Amino acid sequence: MRMLRPLLLLSLIACGFLPAALRAQKELEKEYQGDWATPPPVKPELSGDLTAAERAETTAWMNNFLELFHKMPLLNDPRGFRVIVHAQAHPENLDDSATEGRAKHVIGFVQLNLASFEKTANGIEPVESDSAASIQIAVNDLVPVFGAASLETGPEQASDFRLGMPQPDGTIHGFPVYDRWVVIQKSDTPLFAPVTRGDYLNYELKKAEDRLADMRKRAANTPQSGGAPAEETPNAQPPVQEALDAQANIVELLKQQSAGMSADEAGLPATLSDTDENGPVQFSSPDDASATPVVTFNPALFDSSASRSAPRILAIRFDTDDADWPDILQTIDQQLDWQGLQSLLK
Repeated sequence: MRMLRPLLLLSLIACGFLPAALRAQKELEKEYQGDWATPPPVKPELSGDLTAAERAETTAWMNNFLELFHKMPLLNDPRGFRVIVHAQAHPENLDDSATEGRAKHVIGFVQLNLASFEKTANGIEPVESDSAASIQIAVNDLVPVFGAASLETGPEQASDFRLGMPQPDGTIHGFPVYDRWVVIQKSDTPLFAPVTRGDYLNYELKKAEDRLADMRKRAANTPQSGGAPAEETPNAQPPVQEALDAQANIVELLKQQSAGMSADEAGLPATLSDTDENGPVQFSSPDDASATPVVTFNPALFDSSASRSAPRILAIRFDTDDADWPDILQTIDQQLDWQGLQSLLK
């Protein structure tokens, strides 16, 4: 993948789609009349337990987003490439987690590939793997932007936790940019919410208890030198028993810490002075700049003021082939109706 120039004031790294060794072999037909493989309105690939109303709403907003791109001069009358659209949506929880019982909303992903026309042995053809640009739009889904959570909290908690508060690399048109993704909202609801000390301590205690139970199970199924199964008794081999005792001690220390925590302290934001503890959690002051905050995707991003299929937030990213298509990134940026994108959100 080849690194290309920055967009505006930010180093939004764009990349081509073919190895450099293959680039020299292609013959672009940049004046060839292009088109849309499927012009809007498109039928997105919808899956999961969506109602008829949710399917209709999702299809409508996906096509509303696509229409903003369809009317851009660059894409309305494309030259040298064919616009190929991929669109899909399904219900998912905020963390894309397999955990049962969490509230779900409809997430969508739309990708427009500007497949370059090239002279091939079969004539002039669009080559999607060598697109002039790829525009990716994630709707109601922040996992593509920020990746999987650092800590999977399990079914007893509503969301997963993350170590550290992500900070934007800068802004474009007033919208924050995180690792090449431009994040657009209609509201000013923070993307992340702090996890309380009480919730984080519960997570650590549950994790320690689960580990102890797993260690006991494995020890019970491990033959000992005398042929008897290992248990948490003096009959277990010393190294095994020592590990069991150590883990049991961690569980007890965490229980004591939880029992001794006041309601006010439990409600404070969880900021950690050390993220690799074997014992009581070492909390630090929320004002400590060296501490690691524990955060989660903000559930308020998807409150009950709209349906679960309503578009609340989107993230957009551009991958472009700047070597063969100079200035295409700048052209897209200039022609795209950024405020129009925002206006389509709830």
